[in-house]
Amino acid sequence: NLLMKPLDQNVKPFFGRDKLLREIVQGVLAAQPMDFALVAPKFCGKTRLLEQLAAENGPLQGNQYASWRPESFRNQSRVVVVSVDCNWPEAKQDLLKHLADRLKTDLREQKPFRVDWEQINEEESASRQLWLLAGQANQHGFRVVMLLNNFDSVMENKRLDQMALNELRPLTTELALVVATRQPLHDIDQELASSPLFNVLRPLFVGLLEHEAAAAWIAAYRQDFPELA
Repeated sequence: NLLMKPLDQNVKPFFGRDKLLREIVQGVLAAQPMDFALVAPKFCGKTRLLEQLAAENGPLQGNQYASWRPESFRNQSRVVVVSVDCNWPEAKQDLLKHLADRLKTDLREQKPFRVDWEQINEEESASRQLWLLAGQANQHGFRVVMLLNNFDSVMENKRLDQMALNELRPLTTELALVVATRQPLHDIDQELASSPLFNVLRPLFVGLLEHEAAAAWIAAYRQDFPELA
């Protein structure tokens, strides 16, 4: 039963969304990675979904979810997850540079495969660095998955122009992208959303919790706070 998935004592348990999570996991880890846009109003669980995907014991990297992942990614170490909130100050200043810096830092710390740093350092463009790093990952049998929360703020505040958005599109052939937004991106800015990037972002509308999962969630709260029973 995967309705309630405790990670450890310091992480909130996760309830339901199995069908949605499985679709994302199998898509981003497919031979040709798929990209998704999680769409829902505030307080519908988009952030918790991204947190669960980013968790070490979550479906992208956790042993208990190995059967969800394609055979080539059953070994959780072959999935490199970078999770970024687009409202973080560094991301607001320069999103592409922040993504490249985060990925470079993670690869230097984790050392999942041998990176040709000389090739990377020769590139000044953040998008090119991302593309090269993701390409090297693929060559070694790894997959880079980027999770971007509050991506709608990038569109609303025009922090990426059309050219920068177009630079992101080639990256999707090498890495997988999952963004969270409060409304469909075409509804925020039709001109920016005409970028080829958004043609590959498959919208997934996040609805209410399944009945069984909601019941398990309430039961867990009653156990933690018996005075509410």
